[in-house]
Amino acid sequence: MNTNTLTNTSTTLSTLDAEDAELLKQLEARVATSSLDCFTALAEIEKYKGGLLWKATHGSFEDYVRERFLYKPQHLGRLLGAGNLTLQLKSAIEKPEDLPVNEAQLRPLLNKLPEDRQVEAWKKVVAELKPDERTGAKVMAKVQEIRKAIPKEELAASKPARAPKVSRVIKAPTPLETPEELIQKLLTATASHRQVFNIHSLLQEIIRLMSDDSIPVTQVSSMDKD
Repeated sequence: MNTNTLTNTSTTLSTLDAEDAELLKQLEARVATSSLDCFTALAEIEKYKGGLLWKATHGSFEDYVRERFLYKPQHLGRLLGAGNLTLQLKSAIEKPEDLPVNEAQLRPLLNKLPEDRQVEAWKKVVAELKPDERTGAKVMAKVQEIRKAIPKEELAASKPARAPKVSRVIKAPTPLETPEELIQKLLTATASHRQVFNIHSLLQEIIRLMSDDSIPVTQVSSMDKD
């Protein structure tokens, strides 16, 4: 997938004039929809007058999108990729019915092809597939055909570097209750179960084993398997 440069420039917040404020309102309403148009609206907000619309309230486009639409930062590149490609196709495709109608149709182009080949690839899809045949799977099949004719060096150069993995230290939660207390809760919760006698017998046996220091842990494990 081709990465899109996300504007992340610190800037002085400003007030929009009435015309730009109305435009922002209309674009944000489009972003809130679930159609492909929401991606193009997002791309328009990012690009309009060098980011004027989002810079009025935020220091970075990423912060604007996260706070305004609750989009996670890791998804922003994908959303902008779909939006920017759709804008290009609107300029290159004559018939409205030949434009993509969902992100699944665009994903193969964005993930598998260099950016400068995506528009031509969609034109090939349009020429060879009827509108109701342009599913994500069939578009992917066409894209795979196109990839075979592209030099490996060009494909390698267009492949984005993977983001480094960030190690996370997961802290074990501090137990609020002892095992005995938890088992007692389970005894109470299963009081009306049809297998209550067997359940209680097993739980009581677990409690006995936990309190018997003379039984090694390995022996307890083997007894549980019997």
